[in-house]
Amino acid sequence: RKNIFYDVIKSDNEAQPSFRKIIEDFLELDEEKDEFITRRVYASGIIFCATNAHADIIADGLCEEGVSAKSYYGAKNDVNLIQKQWKDGLFPVIVATTESFGFGINRTPLTFIVHFSFSKNLRGFYQESGRVDAEKSYSRIYINKYFSGAIGGIEMNNYVETKSCRHQFLANFFGDEEIEICINMCDNCVDDALIE
Repeated sequence: RKNIFYDVIKSDNEAQPSFRKIIEDFLELDEEKDEFITRRVYASGIIFCATNAHADIIADGLCEEGVSAKSYYGAKNDVNLIQKQWKDGLFPVIVATTESFGFGINRTPLTFIVHFSFSKNLRGFYQESGRVDAEKSYSRIYINKYFSGAIGGIEMNNYVETKSCRHQFLANFFGDEEIEICINMCDNCVDDALIE
């Protein structure tokens, strides 16, 4: 997916992070309303996390920091209403458990996916991150001891730790050995370019 910028951010901080800082690359401040909005009109994002409690914490934290967000998981009574409001553009960010991926949460355009917890495997991560469909989209893994827990298997660990092109890494995993490095669509290639 050439339209996706892949990156991994690691934090040694064991406390809750500033949630806005993790996604503010994808946001801009609406000066009139003094709140953050997604850069593209009707654009939106999904944050995946491990537990219902984490979804509530992250959504509440984003709201406190000026980003409209709601948590979404199977145990909530109003999941259909939340999904409809999100699809209608009433708020830009939905915070969902990875188990709710199968509930059909999706809207167009979808600008970013952030994983606060690890997918079970690289194939699952690729499917989840592949939901983004904006002209330039983002897939970020944020690693924080408070939220992330154990890395989901050797595949995910290798992806997180690779120093090579993330696009090339994913393509190679799925059997495409021909793809060249992306040059400017993942953190590793951008960092290498800055070094050069």
